[in-house]
Amino acid sequence: MFLSIEGSTNYLSLAISKKNLIICNKTLNIENDLPEIIIPAISNLFKDNSISINELSTIAVGCGPGSFTGIRVVIALAKGILNSNYNLQSLGVNGLAALTMSVLEEAISYNVEYIISMIDTKRGDNFIQLFRVNYKYDKSFPFFPLNEIEVLDLKNINDYLIKNKLEDKCILFVGHRSSEINSNIITRKISKNTFQKPDAIWISKLASYLTNKFENKNYIGFIFKEVEPIYIRTAEINN
Repeated sequence: MFLSIEGSTNYLSLAISKKNLIICNKTLNIENDLPEIIIPAISNLFKDNSISINELSTIAVGCGPGSFTGIRVVIALAKGILNSNYNLQSLGVNGLAALTMSVLEEAISYNVEYIISMIDTKRGDNFIQLFRVNYKYDKSFPFFPLNEIEVLDLKNINDYLIKNKLEDKCILFVGHRSSEINSNIITRKISKNTFQKPDAIWISKLASYLTNKFENKNYIGFIFKEVEPIYIRTAEINN
């Protein structure tokens, strides 16, 4: 049984799953109170669904990119649980990959070969990463990253596409401000997902899929045996 935690945006998302099936989940809006609400939220999720922490095998954590505070709080909480329960395994997950997982079926239905996932940096631009949909080429895993995570102002999206040789490729965009992608990109598709942020459900589904498929969890490049933050740039400190 998996406990999955995601807090890298302005939401705290929790899910408990078993054999890739979601048993229960909860999403809470975060203001400045994540450290105060996260432990009661997890406790209540267990209590309300009559689940014991002893039933868990794995904690899967969204490690970013995103909010420095959210990532730090979630990882600290996960490490506290792990240190108190030595039988538990841990998996750290790239939130952009989880977002990609959430639209994979949509991409396949559009016959799209590329997905661009985006998360709000809270500084007017996006964390962005490009993934190749893999179902036509290699059945071992349905997508893989083509580049490293970057920070991009969406006004420069055409330059990003040119750099990655995607000018004439069909692309599905998902995530923060994806609906603002310029309509003159004629091959673009915008995900119809109503919730375009990484959440614990897709953290769980991605982690569970990889756990079932691969012994080396670092193989794909977006899921890791150690729960450590994915920081792309330094935190902004207000004087």
